[in-house]
Amino acid sequence: MFQALVDPKKKMVPPIKEPIPPYLNFAPLDNAADELTRGAEAYEKALQSSATQPNTTVLNLTLMKAEHMLTSKTGLPGRPWFENLIYAPGFYTGYDAKTLPGVREAIEQKRWTQADEQIALVAKALQAEADLLDEATKQLIPQPAVK
Repeated sequence: MFQALVDPKKKMVPPIKEPIPPYLNFAPLDNAADELTRGAEAYEKALQSSATQPNTTVLNLTLMKAEHMLTSKTGLPGRPWFENLIYAPGFYTGYDAKTLPGVREAIEQKRWTQADEQIALVAKALQAEADLLDEATKQLIPQPAVK
């Protein structure tokens, strides 16, 4: 097809045929995102229906951990100074932010093993965030008095 469309007046070369990428397992990331959504909805419901004023000091201390849960101590591949797993400036895009930069850039660079590792790392961070929201939700629900 490419040869049939070639214009003899313009020098062109056919595109390089690339192999089909391997299967990447996004299930852990999907599951963790679903858990985070469920946790956020439960938190919102508990916050709206709370009959009593929660201990805001304890609740705020819990919620202050939220952003930290979405970081990695080792940072992003090739850029250990960027620790946020959810967004960071792109490696080749300057200050333009990229979402899930470790996963996205590994895919763009065709680093399939690294992409799988980053998917698992982000999934673990999202699950930790969901667990943190569950903890905060429990703080909004009044506990029965112990006798």
